[in-house]
Amino acid sequence: MYVLLMGLLVCYYRSHAKGLTRKGRFYIMIRHILFWNYTDTVKNQHREAEALQFLQDSVATMNGHIDGLLKAEIGTNLAGGYDLVFYAELEDTDALNAFRDHPLHAAHRERCKDIVTDRLCGDLITTI
Repeated sequence: MYVLLMGLLVCYYRSHAKGLTRKGRFYIMIRHILFWNYTDTVKNQHREAEALQFLQDSVATMNGHIDGLLKAEIGTNLAGGYDLVFYAELEDTDALNAFRDHPLHAAHRERCKDIVTDRLCGDLITTI
């Protein structure tokens, strides 16, 4: 079952790989992953659900509007340790660098500054 699901996932990405970089018989992309905690203000006022919806709406402003950004989403971290996980898929390292400086991403960071804290970031080059 796992092999079938992974095969379907690879087929999906390859069918949507128009902007991905090809390395041999594989395509590469960047997985940009961030972990955040809510600020004490959000937690003390019990506004986590409202803050999450605000953050999801903010992330939605970037999807489909930043070249090289394949998708981005934010949600509750089920594993614990941090409150939130932000996940983005980008075409390549050039797209990651452009994403970091893009005005829509800068506006998103500005909207988030009073809501989240304790940022932990990782970027992974992966093949599909």
